[in-house]
Amino acid sequence: MDEVAEFLAKAEQQRQAILEVQQRIERMEVTGRSRNSVVVAKVRGSGQLTEVTLDARQLPRYDAKVLGGFVVEAVNDAMARLAEASREAFAPFIAEAEEAAEAAEALP
Repeated sequence: MDEVAEFLAKAEQQRQAILEVQQRIERMEVTGRSRNSVVVAKVRGSGQLTEVTLDARQLPRYDAKVLGGFVVEAVNDAMARLAEASREAFAPFIAEAEEAAEAAEALP
């Protein structure tokens, strides 16, 4: 097999692996919490908010504005956790691309 064919075969393998990781992330569901766990939010890997749960025992302690802030905290926490999971899942591909870029820069 010549070099071009090998390169294209490897590129196709990487494309398939990246697609599999992307699909795995999209199926993922991540949970986030407000700082006091009064609100719990669930987000799919696609970014879709799927559930918000409030601790009913805590509701009388807070007004609507504070509860709204807790919802924002919980959703933001879930999105941050999703972003971190995505970074971890794609880290091997990013590292490989960085190595390839460094190798290319070293060429005369």
